[in-house]
Amino acid sequence: MDNNFEDASMPIGFAMALAQNAEAMNNFSRMDISEQDEILLQARNVTSRAEMQQLVASLADNPPLYTGKIDRNGYGLM
Repeated sequence: MDNNFEDASMPIGFAMALAQNAEAMNNFSRMDISEQDEILLQARNVTSRAEMQQLVASLADNPPLYTGKIDRNGYGLM
């Protein structure tokens, strides 16, 4: 089994929590790659459901800064 795929994917608990919080999902999708990678690293280190929900709630409360960075698809962010 290829562990690189598992390391590069979104943790399932994070994906499920994000799907339940539209504002957090919207904010996460607007982050640039390095910001998303930092959040995914935090999500991989979560040890409980409550901690994951807290991480996702923090995304809803803190929208990303729009600094002209490029997203994963090559589009500029406002």
